[in-house]
Amino acid sequence: MVTAFFAASSRYGTPEELKELIDTAHGLKLVVLLDVVHSHAAKNTLDGLNMFDGTDCCYFHAGARGNHNLWDSRLFDYRHWETRRFLLSNITMWMDVFQFDGFRFDGVTSMLYHHHGIGTGFSGNYGEYFGLHVDTDALVYIMLASHLVKKFLKPDAILIAEDVSGMPSLCRSVEEGGLGFDYWLAMVIPDMWIKLLGAICHVLTNRRYKEKCIAYAESHDQALAKNFIKSLDSTVTPELTLYLAKEPPYTADLLDENYQEVSPLAWWKAGLRLGFSMKMVEIAVTLVSAVGSSAGLERQFSTLGMKNGKLRNQLGHDKAGKLAFVYRQINKKM
Repeated sequence: MVTAFFAASSRYGTPEELKELIDTAHGLKLVVLLDVVHSHAAKNTLDGLNMFDGTDCCYFHAGARGNHNLWDSRLFDYRHWETRRFLLSNITMWMDVFQFDGFRFDGVTSMLYHHHGIGTGFSGNYGEYFGLHVDTDALVYIMLASHLVKKFLKPDAILIAEDVSGMPSLCRSVEEGGLGFDYWLAMVIPDMWIKLLGAICHVLTNRRYKEKCIAYAESHDQALAKNFIKSLDSTVTPELTLYLAKEPPYTADLLDENYQEVSPLAWWKAGLRLGFSMKMVEIAVTLVSAVGSSAGLERQFSTLGMKNGKLRNQLGHDKAGKLAFVYRQINKKM
């Protein structure tokens, strides 16, 4: 949370050392962006803007509207002339004096809406972005900031918005009626990776202290699962399944009499012989490698009602697994 908007953090060293760092980065053809927080400010009164003139509304909204309940911070009133001058001069200082190449604007969602995104889900419906719940004063300020940077300070500057709502026109130019950002920071992507990596770490470490374990990867009953194949390409599986194969080892006499007109797939020849797309060939190869367990195949053969009880043993696990897969597709009338 920001208290001193015009002071470089000591983590960067002295102001001169920060300038040297940026110059060195530029010498290496690196772009240097600064995270600016113009969405809210700390409540501090001794070293912050709060109660700067003895009132709670010098730079912020007065009363409850000037407080962010989740962040416990003050919210700017972008209608005030002095508020706009303060924030715009802040942008100018960082770009003019320190030569930053652009900004990542923090908490843009909080700026855009009176509800600040608290307890609100965004589905993409345009009614969520246009209405009385949108803070037009904040919109105008963001457009002013973008215009200042692009037209007067650094035309090739990079502006990034931290927004979880997906506001339309966020990354369109001000001339087009947009807010002028170059990029929208897609928060859901890192959230997904954090969740995924957390799950992976839990699975890999979910064992007792000093308990040795070993893992394996095998094409098992999972190889026969329809959802696994459809996850590769949902449009290809039906086309492969309904292809009338005429090549050994799968011939019509292996099928139940009710399905004599539909032969199983010639897995390893279909793609090359008929000129299927590479996606179809890849999935055919995946199916060729399908191997089922004895118990799994026994269960599937029984469920599918195949008459020849010796067929599974004659084919072996791999071929029987493929045949069972074909039967499942046919039974589902894909």
